[in-house]
Amino acid sequence: MFLPVSVIHTLDNRAFIVDGEKWTPVPVGTTLEEARLIHRKMFPFVYAPKPKPKFRPGYRTIKMKSLTHRNVYYYVRVLDDGRVECDCPGYRYRHECRHTKHVLSAIRKLKGV
Repeated sequence: MFLPVSVIHTLDNRAFIVDGEKWTPVPVGTTLEEARLIHRKMFPFVYAPKPKPKFRPGYRTIKMKSLTHRNVYYYVRVLDDGRVECDCPGYRYRHECRHTKHVLSAIRKLKGV
């Protein structure tokens, strides 16, 4: 994931990395490339690759592309008992999401229900 980071140099000869609402002081003369490296060290969990799901017997996994974010994929698991789970934030919060609804609707169409 990439977070937009900026370097701001103030008139009173100070410099900051700006990430959303957070202003972090840095040495004057810090370049944008250096700011990205500093930011990556400050927030390693943001840049860490998302672990791939383990494929276990007992369910099938379907990889679905996010509709709102580029290059982001979510994994929908269809369990043997007919339940459907997803690893997207919406499912983790509400226990349902558009990905699970889409998979359930596709399963119903295949079964002719």
